[in-house]
Amino acid sequence: MLKPYLRFSKAAVFIVMFLFVLPFSGFAQEHQIQKAKPHFQHFIGIQFNPYLNQSFFNGDIKQYPFALRYGWMAPSGISFGPEFSGHFGHSSGANWHVLNFGMFFRYTFLKQKNVSPFVEAGGFYRTGKLTITDSRQPEENGQTTIHNGFSYYVAPGISINLYRKKLLLDVMVKFSTDRFLNGEYFIPSIRIVYRF
Repeated sequence: MLKPYLRFSKAAVFIVMFLFVLPFSGFAQEHQIQKAKPHFQHFIGIQFNPYLNQSFFNGDIKQYPFALRYGWMAPSGISFGPEFSGHFGHSSGANWHVLNFGMFFRYTFLKQKNVSPFVEAGGFYRTGKLTITDSRQPEENGQTTIHNGFSYYVAPGISINLYRKKLLLDVMVKFSTDRFLNGEYFIPSIRIVYRF
């Protein structure tokens, strides 16, 4: 009398065990696959500030650099991504802007430390426009000059941990064979970075 019931209960136990063990074995396999894949960390970098020099304080020339980047960092310390940057400005006799569309590549040393040195390189397409607005020179007033071309930079720097390796401050010095907004071939630069 009990034999059919025992046969049924053995089958039920087997089915229940199969249903519970199968998802866990799939989870373990998925976990192994995830461990095998490189884990990229995303980040956003933002810069916007007045360019502080003597011309800015005496009221003659005001310039504002900006940058926005999105990137991925591999566990090895290599990071890369697109970047949009440039500057705009005005004076009593002109308005201008420079826009850069490009990519950056970086290698970070000691990335687990609170202060991590890095070296970075970027290439970009630059377009700039200058418009004369000096009413005292009517023959030049309204004239526009446009400059387009490719450029690049290299930059050593340090990344400073501000909060839990999520919020960082990048401090670097950019070098190029083209002049930056300060008229030199190098310029200090800072940027706030958020990792997620």
